[in-house]
Amino acid sequence: MKKFLFFCFLFILNSNSSLYAHKIVKDGQEIIPDGLYREDYSDGSPYRLLYYKNNHPNGPFNTYYPNGRLMGEGSYADGFLQGPARAYYESGRLKMGVFFQNGDFAGMVKLYYDNGVVKDEVSFKQGVLEGMTKEYRRDGSLWFAQEYHNGKKYGVAKEFSADESLLLVTNFTVSKQKGLIRQYDEAGILKQVWEAQNDIADGLNRRYYNSGELKTASFYKQGELDGVGKTFYKTGELLKQSHFVLGKMTDQVWVEYYLDGQLWKEVSMKDGKKSGPFHEYYPDGVLKAEGSFTNDQMSGPFKIYDINGFLEYVDTYQDNQRFKRE
Repeated sequence: MKKFLFFCFLFILNSNSSLYAHKIVKDGQEIIPDGLYREDYSDGSPYRLLYYKNNHPNGPFNTYYPNGRLMGEGSYADGFLQGPARAYYESGRLKMGVFFQNGDFAGMVKLYYDNGVVKDEVSFKQGVLEGMTKEYRRDGSLWFAQEYHNGKKYGVAKEFSADESLLLVTNFTVSKQKGLIRQYDEAGILKQVWEAQNDIADGLNRRYYNSGELKTASFYKQGELDGVGKTFYKTGELLKQSHFVLGKMTDQVWVEYYLDGQLWKEVSMKDGKKSGPFHEYYPDGVLKAEGSFTNDQMSGPFKIYDINGFLEYVDTYQDNQRFKRE
């Protein structure tokens, strides 16, 4: 962030490395400036005015647009940017306001949109990011806020919607996500909450319906699903449950339930894929269908039963495609 802002400021002012050279090349000749030094555009209008002393920029400087309007202003001391400095849009509006101490940013740096609204506020201490950094939209609404300590992301980072409702809350330690992360929708309703360690999902992970009820609950280990994963109805009853080990479903039975808790579907799993017997039941527990899967594909005969448990017909599948009904 610091390097980006620094070079952004120099780019705005169209500065170049000659400001830091002991010698300046002009018209093929090396010169050692002393006093006022001027650079011009091709039409002879001034581009930059600054003072040199002891082979270094010393004193105030100004840069100009081709139309003569002020582009930037500030001061040097022994070759280092020192004190307040400003950059301007061609319209004359302020583009960037900074304070330098021995060439480093010090205090609050502010960038502005061309409509005059603050775009960024970045806090520095002795050239290092320190404190709260904020980003704004063109209408002035807060978009993002992040704390820094010794140049690293620390503490809480927040992202906001256009009406400044919370969208995301993240915790950082030494620029790594750590702890609980919360994500909200535009209405401010919690969508997801999860735990992270070193920028990777690790721990509890919960997702919610748009109306706020818990939808899924699972656990992650080093960024992979690990342990029991559950999906719920809006009313809180268990819909389905599965088991994972480092991102893969274990060789267990995957099940789904009706709202009242009655078993709905069950299928055997192998290497994270449906493989083996499959059963589906009516809400009263009567068998509705049975068959088998191979590598996530419906395979062989699937028997379909009516509500009373009597066989209605048999469908035969190959590679998930039905090719016969009896």
